[in-house]
This record gives sequence, C-alpha cells and structure tokens, in this order.
Amino acid sequence: MKQYAIVFISSLVFSLLLTHMAGVLGRRLGIYDEPHRREASQKRIPRSGGLAIAVSFFVSVLAFLDWNGLTGKLLAEDGRPFLAIFIGGLLAFAVGLWDDIYHLRAGYKLSFQILISVVVYLMGVQIHTINVPFLGLMGIGGYSFPMTVIWIVGVMNSINLIDGIDGLCASVCLVASSAFFVLALATNCPLVAVLSIALVGTILGFLLFNFAPASIFMGDSGSYFLGFTLAALPIVYFFKTSAAFSLTTPVLFMAIPLFDTLHTIVRRIIHSRPIAVPDRGHLHHRLLSEGQSPRRIAIMMFCFSAILAIIGIIASTSDARSVLISLVAAAIILNFLFRFFGISPAILVKASHE
Repeated sequence: MKQYAIVFISSLVFSLLLTHMAGVLGRRLGIYDEPHRREASQKRIPRSGGLAIAVSFFVSVLAFLDWNGLTGKLLAEDGRPFLAIFIGGLLAFAVGLWDDIYHLRAGYKLSFQILISVVVYLMGVQIHTINVPFLGLMGIGGYSFPMTVIWIVGVMNSINLIDGIDGLCASVCLVASSAFFVLALATNCPLVAVLSIALVGTILGFLLFNFAPASIFMGDSGSYFLGFTLAALPIVYFFKTSAAFSLTTPVLFMAIPLFDTLHTIVRRIIHSRPIAVPDRGHLHHRLLSEGQSPRRIAIMMFCFSAILAIIGIIASTSDARSVLISLVAAAIILNFLFRFFGISPAILVKASHE
C-alpha cells in the first residue's frame, strides 16, 4: 500500500500546484467559459483545468515509476496497454484543448474521438469477450472493433456532457477512479491500481478549485482526457486479469453520466432534434430548474455514484443472483437518497417530454 500512497500524494500535490497555474495561464490566454454556457456561473471563469489534470496524472505516474526503477519492468510486462493509455490520453487532451480554444464542430470532434479509439485499438486495447448479466460470457468476434470504438467514444462524450455545473463531472469521475482502484487492488492488478490512484489524487486536487463556487473549469481538454482514461481502464483491467469485459462493473461505476447521455439521445430522437445540438434537458439542468443549488447537485450525484460503485464492486466478484440482489439494494438505497435530498425520480420522466 505504501507505493500507492506515494502515487496518490504526489498526484494530489502536483494537481494542487498545477491547477492554480493553469488558472493563471487560462486567464492570460483568454481561455474562458462564458457565463451563458453554465446557468450557475455568472462570471467568466478559465476552462484550462484540463492541462493540470493531464500533466499531474502523467508526471506523478512517470515520476513514481522512475523513482522506483519500475519503468523498464512496466514497459516489458505491460508496455502496450500503458503506452496506449499514455498516447490515447495525450491525444484526447489535445483534441479537447483544441476545442477549448478554437471551438471545433461536433462532426470534427466525433471524428477525432473515433480516430483516438482506433489508435488504441490497434495498440491492443480491445474488447473481445463480454460478460452480460444473466446471459454469461459472449464472444463478439468481428464486432470487437466497433464495440471497442463505441465504448470509448460513448464514455468520452458521457463524461463531457455531464460537465455542466461546478464540481459535478469531477465528483463523478473521482468516484469511478476510486472504484477502479479498489477493484484493481482487490484482484491484484498493479498497472490499473497505479493509474487509478494517480487519477484519484489528480481529480481530488482539481476538485478543490472546481467545487462550487468554482474558480476554474476542466474544459473539454479535461473531460475528454478523463473520459478516455476511464473508458480504457476497464478494458485494460479485464485484459490483465484474463477475464471477460463485464458490462455491469464499468457501467455501474459511471452510471450517472452514461444514463444521462443515453437519456439525452433517446429524448432528442423522440422529439426529432439533432443529437449534437445542446439543450437544457440534462439531469443537472432539471435539478437546477427544481431549485437545487450546484453544490447540492454535485454532492447528491457523488452520493448516488458512490452507492452504485459499491454495488458494482460487489457485483464484479459475484454470481448472477448476487448481482440481482445488489441491483435491488441499489434501487432501494437510491430511492431513499432521492427522498433525502428532496427530489422526485419523476423528474427524469418530466425531462423526457421537453
């Protein structure tokens, strides 16, 4: 555990220092998030936090490996997946930063996301067999390529879309990365454990500046980087543990953004609206319209995500019956949390009619 504590502390310290510097740099370069883009923000705030997130993550991981003389060993044993995450993360960050500065069209962004997915697929980050609850193992054969691309692109966009109010996206990603660390630690997968705990420290340091009222936003550079990394980690994990890609585990770890994205796509299709055109139908928009504050929304989504992540960890090492029991327990707990925070689950139905 000592080595993981070192990675966590170093990534946290780097993130705290670099997030402040990224804010200063963002102001000097004029990389702002305009007030009209976020209903809860009434002033111009730099959206250059992605720089701090990406740099803190890679510097802390590489510094730890070099300091412990593990770089050569890691590259020899886990070289391809490590390099895939490294290269894919840098590419995702670069595309997001380009969008933050020059505002790319939706078609261009999607094309670049697909390209990144293809690159890491060719480097070995691939889904070949999936474990579907109650159905068991399913080989996907020639569907490996589209399945991998759809998963990575889908998660990247899900994380990006939920970044709509102070601290929300970072809170959800903090839970997901923590859950991946616990899972990797419990099943002895050091590569994913090191990468996950570095992500935890990085996000936590950034969140201290990003929680409402935020002084900096992560921008697309941060959300794309986090989205790609959180999409690639479960693929690498199941590959390293010689297990089939489980739909239950990563979906529960990132249930909030994935559900919100799926709900958004279905809602826009039903109302014959372009999928890529923004609207105010996201879950956090609905909660804002119900009078919830950005801080309260981030806290409740953190709690919801944490409960679902715990259920996901339990389900990942259990049989189908245990998965069913876990899902029922999650439904009961989530219903209690809805009531505790004073909101109605019917808000999701209302959103689908707008």
